[in-house]
Amino acid sequence: MLKRKLKIGILVLLTAALLFNGGCWSRQEIEELAIVTAAALDTTPNNDIQLSVLIIKPSALAGGQSGGGGGEENPTILVTATGKTISEATRNITKTLSRRIFWSHNRLILIGEDLAKSGVVMLDFLSRERQTRLTSWVMVTGGRAQDLLSVESELEKTISEQLAAMNRNRISLEVKLFTFLDMLAAKGVTPVVLPRIESFTDPMAQKGKQKKLRLNGAALFNEQSKLVGWMEESATRGLMWLRGEDVSSGVITFECPGHPGSFISMRVRDNSREVKVLVGEERLQIEVKLIGDVDLEEADCPTQLANSNFIKDVEKQVADKVTLRARRALKEAKDLQVDPFNFGMVVKNQLPDYWDDVKDKWSTQVFPEVPLKIVTEINLRRTGLTTNSLKKH
Repeated sequence: MLKRKLKIGILVLLTAALLFNGGCWSRQEIEELAIVTAAALDTTPNNDIQLSVLIIKPSALAGGQSGGGGGEENPTILVTATGKTISEATRNITKTLSRRIFWSHNRLILIGEDLAKSGVVMLDFLSRERQTRLTSWVMVTGGRAQDLLSVESELEKTISEQLAAMNRNRISLEVKLFTFLDMLAAKGVTPVVLPRIESFTDPMAQKGKQKKLRLNGAALFNEQSKLVGWMEESATRGLMWLRGEDVSSGVITFECPGHPGSFISMRVRDNSREVKVLVGEERLQIEVKLIGDVDLEEADCPTQLANSNFIKDVEKQVADKVTLRARRALKEAKDLQVDPFNFGMVVKNQLPDYWDDVKDKWSTQVFPEVPLKIVTEINLRRTGLTTNSLKKH
C-alpha cells in the first residue's frame, strides 16, 4: 500500500512539473538568425552613425560554399544602415532582412577615422548588448571602415576570419573588446590606444585581387576618447615594449657587429617591463626597465656565433634597437599629449596622493614634461641548431 502511494505521489509531481515547463522560451533557431561576423562603424555627413555588418549566407552555413578566394561566391553579404545610435542603426538593418541580427559570433569591430575623431564613447551599445562577444577584435582605419569589409579574403573564408587570424599572430598591437571597454571606463588613467588596419594595392597580386589589408601602427586617443593621431609601425613596437605587451613574435634585424653588409635577425621569445616612479625635490621621474629574451633566427656573419664577445655585442645591438623604438614611441605620444603606456595608472597606484593633485592635467601638462629613463636588458638564449655561420670567416 505504501509503495502504491509513493508511486502515485511521484506521478503527480512529474505531471505538475510538465504543466509548468513551458519549453525553451528563450531559444533562438539558427534559421531565424542573421549571424554577424564583422561590423564597421562610420559617420554620415549629418553626423549619424553608419553601421555596416558582414552576415553569413544561409547556404554557407549549410556547407554550400567554400569561399576563401577560390573563385566561388562570397559566403557573406554586406548590409548597411544608419541611425542616431548603433542600436537604431541595428534596427534599421533588421527592417531590410528576413532574419534577426545575431551578434554572438561577431569577431571584428572596425572604426572609421571620422567616427574615431568625434569620439568613441558613443559605442555604449557594445557594453550593454547581451549578445556582444567580448573577445571581438577592435581596430581603427584611416578612412571609412565600411570599405575594408568589401576586400576579398584569399586564405580564409571571410575577411573577418582573416583579420582575426592576423591579430592572433601578434604581429602588431592587439586589443579585444573587453580591453577596449576597460580603457573607456578608466577615463584619464588608461587612454584608448587601438591597432591601425589599412588597405593597400599590391601590384604583384592577381588581377582583380590587388586590394589587400595589413596592420600598420596604432591609433592614439586623448582623455576624451577622441582620435588625435597615428603612430607608425616601428614606434608601435616600442609602444608595446613600454606597455609590457607581448612582443614574442617580433623580429629585430641589424648589421652584424664588426661586419658591415652582413645581417642578423633575432626573434623575441619573452619580454616584460618594470616601472618605478620617483618624486624628486622638483618633479616626478619615471624609470622603466625593459627585459627581453631573444633567439638567434638567422645570421650571415663571418664569425663564431657562440663567441662570448659576439654574444655581448649582439645583446647590446638588440637593446639599442629596442630602446630607440621605445624613445620614438615616447616622443610621438608626448607630442600628442597622450599617455598610452599606462604610466598614469602606475603613478596612481604608487603615489595616490600625488595623483589626486595631477590627474586632471596628467596627459596635457604633467606627462609631457616628465623625465623618463629607459634601461633595456636583453639576453640571448638560443643560437639554433648550429653555432657556426655558413659564411666563411
